[in-house]
Amino acid sequence: MANNYQGRTNNHRSNTPIALTIDFTDESYVDDAELVILTMKKAYYNFKVSGDELTTNQIRNLLTLTTNIYEDLLSRGPEAVMNKLSYLRVQLVYQSGRNKAVAEFIRLAQLIEKLKIVQKSGNKQDILRYCRYMEALVAYFKYHGGKNS
Repeated sequence: MANNYQGRTNNHRSNTPIALTIDFTDESYVDDAELVILTMKKAYYNFKVSGDELTTNQIRNLLTLTTNIYEDLLSRGPEAVMNKLSYLRVQLVYQSGRNKAVAEFIRLAQLIEKLKIVQKSGNKQDILRYCRYMEALVAYFKYHGGKNS
C-alpha cells in the first residue's frame, strides 16, 4: 500500500489533524478504505476519539443509505439518485455533529469531499465507486476489529 498515514499512533493528541491521500479511483478505493481504517485504529486507540467510539452500527447506518443509492442507480440511473446523494451529504454532516469518532472517520475517509465530486460529475461509475468505497470502509472496519453496537 503506497499511502501512509501521517500522525502519531495510539490516541492521536496533536493539534495537527492527520491527513491522508485518498486517490479514489476504481483501482485504489479498496486500498484507500483500508488505509482509513488502519489509521483510525492506530492513531485513535481502537477507534476512540475524545471519549466517543466508532462502532459498526454507526457506519452501517451510512452504508444503508449508500446501498439504497446503489440499488436505485442500477435500476433507474444517475438522475434518479441525485436527491438521495444530497440527503446522504446531510446525514454525513449530522452524524459528524453527534459523535467525534464518526466525525473523524468521515473526515479521514473524505466522505463529504468525495461525495461533492460525485454529485458534481453525476457519472454512474463515480456514484458506483462511492457506494463501493463505503462498503469497503465497513468491511475493513469489521475485519480490523471494529466494535459492534
